[in-house]
Amino acid sequence: MRRTHRRVRPSANDASDGTTRRVATRAAPARRSAPGLALLGSFQHLAGEIFRMNGRLLDVADSLVQDLQVTPTHWQIIAIIRNEPLAMAAIGRCVGLRRQSVLHNVRKLEGLGIVELANNPDHRRASLIRLTPAGHKLMEKLMIRQVELTTRFTAGLGLSATDMDNLASTLQMMRERSERRPHRHASLGDARADR
Repeated sequence: MRRTHRRVRPSANDASDGTTRRVATRAAPARRSAPGLALLGSFQHLAGEIFRMNGRLLDVADSLVQDLQVTPTHWQIIAIIRNEPLAMAAIGRCVGLRRQSVLHNVRKLEGLGIVELANNPDHRRASLIRLTPAGHKLMEKLMIRQVELTTRFTAGLGLSATDMDNLASTLQMMRERSERRPHRHASLGDARADR
């Protein structure tokens, strides 16, 4: 614990030469401030809502694509590669899945004739995943389902495209910050000092 000094005026019993003396004292232990606790509680609330939102999003997406014989994860992969083929590692980064999970889902889509492997001019051993003509037709159907998905979550809330973009940008910044920080236990005081 660090020590601080405070000035003490001489008492009547001290030698009265008019000087003051310094007395070492212990500093009070640092406590989490009320704003820090409020941030902690608010973040826990946000994280809980994100988990619940993710679960609900997957449930609704699953109900919208059951007749198409694909899963919400397949839907994400198809949407990511609709404009350009990507390697599995890039797909994994976009979707937030490990390579093995991407591989498993790509093989299922390949078996359905929705995607195919293509040569990667930048990396001989990492094939690109691209949509087949059947995959492009499926993507057109999924775009219609995307309208329904959006409506289910936003209807009546009065949210604009700018509101949604701002929310997405904030979540993206939080995610990217967590990916940059070393994995250590930090206090809220450390987090405030980093800003």
